[in-house]
Amino acid sequence: MIRRVAAEDTYPLRQQVLRPHQARSEVGFPGEADPDTVHFAAFDDDGRIVGIASALHQGPGGAIPADDPTKWWRLRGMATAEDRRGQGVGGAILQTVLDHVAGRGGTALWCNARLSASGFYRATGFVTAGDAWEEPGIGPHVKMWRPVRPPGAGPTTSP
Repeated sequence: MIRRVAAEDTYPLRQQVLRPHQARSEVGFPGEADPDTVHFAAFDDDGRIVGIASALHQGPGGAIPADDPTKWWRLRGMATAEDRRGQGVGGAILQTVLDHVAGRGGTALWCNARLSASGFYRATGFVTAGDAWEEPGIGPHVKMWRPVRPPGAGPTTSP
């Protein structure tokens, strides 16, 4: 089951998977409390959060040419519990985010992806924009983006 949650509900998994070098109180990010920002969590049958993602209404800037950046959204803090990887949790959360963005008139979704996760994003329709860089304390990243189809236009996870 995937449902909308408060930003703070994502902190334990965000800290465990994405930022183990930081204290839980340090894993928040700018804009996560904005009225348009949304946080989703996937729960297992025991009620444990096994996957998370956040989406901010934010243009891409830089390496991605955006015709109308006001219709772009940013994916942040996407993570799946180690024992649930490869079981469709990440894909289901991403689809939930894409549906949310499409339902609000968004036309594209972008992220700063870890290079180790870029294959997942590529398989779900994202393309790379620009060169990779080293995110201090976290590792190599690359900017990626994909179009978002309007509601009713069919699956959004194919290019």
